[in-house]
Formats: sequence, structure tokens, C-alpha cells
Amino acid sequence: MRGAEVSTPPDDSRTPEWFGECPEGGFYCERGVSQPTPCPPGTFAPGNVGRLESKDDCTQCTAGSYCELGHQDAVTGPCDAGYFCLEGSHTARPNASYGGVCPPGFQCPAGSSWPEPCEPGTYNNASGQGSCQDCPRGFYCSGNSTTPLQCPAGFYCPQNTRYATDNPCDAGTFNNLTGMSAVSACVACTAGFYCDRQGQSTDKNLCNNLSYQVNYVHR
Repeated sequence: MRGAEVSTPPDDSRTPEWFGECPEGGFYCERGVSQPTPCPPGTFAPGNVGRLESKDDCTQCTAGSYCELGHQDAVTGPCDAGYFCLEGSHTARPNASYGGVCPPGFQCPAGSSWPEPCEPGTYNNASGQGSCQDCPRGFYCSGNSTTPLQCPAGFYCPQNTRYATDNPCDAGTFNNLTGMSAVSACVACTAGFYCDRQGQSTDKNLCNNLSYQVNYVHR
């Protein structure tokens, strides 16, 4: 700049300044420039990095956050719920280059750097969601689920059931209906038949000639 006597001049004491040290907080100064250059959107310059000499010295915005301006010493804020932000995002709702919309079967709370799979017992049938939904009664959701699956016969599925076989009917009972949500759906084995194992959907096993059963429930 005009009036500088050395290649690395201190700050000019005049107003406006004609020369000086490159400012911190999201600017860089290449050799021979007359003005500081702001770091581009999607980057920032933490205060502990010192003075920057090129655009490559600007720090990529932290994953899970966005840097709207570039000439800043901290991230602008967290990525919006329902979205995820990779390194270098300049917006809270980035496009595919720097993140994107949370896909079905996943959740993206605010500040997500990558989609999180829905845990077993939950599901998500829509995109752009910040959290997963509870698996409904009569269904099971085995993880990363987009659609709850109907509980099979021989079992019952209360809310948040994770797997089809989590809750079998006890030995001595059976359940021939799908989509059941409570243990009361398991009924006593019919007289003349036996139910010798868990999770039975029928009671077609006849007692032999040397035994009998009258609505006996084995426990």
C-alpha cells in the first residue's frame, strides 16, 4: 500500500490506514496486495491461527456447522434440524455438495454432520426429519426403518418393539392373528391340543391317547 517503507509494515497510525498488518478474523493477505481479502463463504479463521497469507490458510467450516460469510473467526451456527452439513458448508440447509436433506430411515438433529440411522424400535418414513418416530403398537421396526412391519402371528408387539420375535406367546398359549400389541392376544391352548413351545400361531398338535387337556396352560 502507499507509504509503506518495508515489506512487512506495522499498522499505519494515520486514518484511513495506508498500510498495516493483515487483520485476523477471516482475512488473508497475499504478497503484494493493497487490501486484505476475506476468506470465502464456507470457511472461517479461528483466532488462534494467526495471520493468513493465502486462501488455503482459511479453515474449512466444521462439519455439522455452517459459515455464512467466511470473514469470521467462528462458525455461524449449527446445521438446521432435518439437514446434515459436511465440512465447508456455507448454509444451514446445504445442497448435495456440502451435505443435504436427511433421508428416510434416518434422523438429523440440529448440528448433524451425517445422518443417524433410526434405532430399532423407531422409524422415519419422510425426508428432512430431525428425529425418528416411535414404532406403533402392533408393529415392529428393526432399525433404519422407513415403514413399520406388522407383528407376526404367535407374537405381540407393544409400542417401540424392535424385532418380530421380541415378545413371543408363552408355551401353553398361541395367537393366530397378526398385528397384535398385548400379551392378552395370547390365548390358552384349546382343549385336546397342546402348545409346547413359545411363539405358536396354531394349536394343531393333538394330545395323544394316554393324556388329556382341558384348557391347560403350561407355564
